[in-house]
Amino acid sequence: MTLKSIDEKTPILFITDFDNDGSLAQAIINEYLNIDEKAAQHMQVHYAQVLNGNANRGFTVDLVDKLVETNGLNPDKKFLIITADNGINSVEEQKKIQAKYPEAELIVTDHHNPDPEMVVIEDDKTIIFNPHYKPTEFFKEFNISGATT
Repeated sequence: MTLKSIDEKTPILFITDFDNDGSLAQAIINEYLNIDEKAAQHMQVHYAQVLNGNANRGFTVDLVDKLVETNGLNPDKKFLIITADNGINSVEEQKKIQAKYPEAELIVTDHHNPDPEMVVIEDDKTIIFNPHYKPTEFFKEFNISGATT
């Protein structure tokens, strides 16, 4: 999904948490963008933030609204949202975003424990990378960084 978006010059919104591991993820993606000019042309990196009283941590429809507007994205066209260190338990926000932006795709990378009643729904436009969500044998022994748990 990411490489296809870069190749197709699809806008990418990269949303990280604002704590230590989210900041580290943001630093890593920014370093990557320094060496990949093609990706850097279409990717904007942002911290998650509370907007309009929406206190859900991570990506929210309010934040996506703001980023779509400030980055001049066409809300009716395809764009990709990638999260780092947030989003696994944001199914309600996912539903709002999918309703408002039906062409948007979502990649959730998170290490927090999924709540079965709140976990985002994987579908043709959403992929989840989380060692606690349907863990493979590798992630039963290691965490998302590859370090021993």
